[in-house]
Formats: sequence, structure tokens, C-alpha cells
Amino acid sequence: MAKLLTVDQEEITIQPKNGKGFSLKELYRHIGCEFVQLVDLNHKEYMVIDEDGKLNGSAYNAAASVLAHQNKAIHPSDCIVGNAIICDKSQLD
Repeated sequence: MAKLLTVDQEEITIQPKNGKGFSLKELYRHIGCEFVQLVDLNHKEYMVIDEDGKLNGSAYNAAASVLAHQNKAIHPSDCIVGNAIICDKSQLD
């Protein structure tokens, strides 16, 4: 299982269609983007975000930003914009 953290502060449980791993098409659809970026949160999880979110003017995602900062996954002055997926690394193999 994975979590979709929306810019509207919703946390939605999502699963890969095949039950094992997300396809790129699924990631694009959930996040609403054309290119994804992986943010390594810890030894077990990735945060999947929109690679071009800041260039496209996507909205600030407070929950995703806090989580990324707590895990020291982004620079202290950086933030996450747009929808984000938190998933086990095994779901992206």
C-alpha cells in the first residue's frame, strides 16, 4: 500500500493496479504530471513527486514538505510542490 499526499492536505491510500508495483503511467496519473522524481526518504521508502512541479507553478504541499524535512531528504530551504506518493521502494522496482 502507498499514500497519496495531495496539495489539499488529503491522505489517500492507493495501490498498484497489479498489486505489486506502480507503472509510470499510474504514477503520472496519481500525481498529475509528465515526469517523476524520486526522493529517497529512508532505507524503505521513496517519495515520488512531479519533476517539473516548481517550473509549472504547482501548489505547495505542506504534508509532503514536512515529511521530506523530517527525513532530511531535501535541503532545509527547499519544499515539495504538487501531489506526492509515499511508497515502499519495492513498489517501484
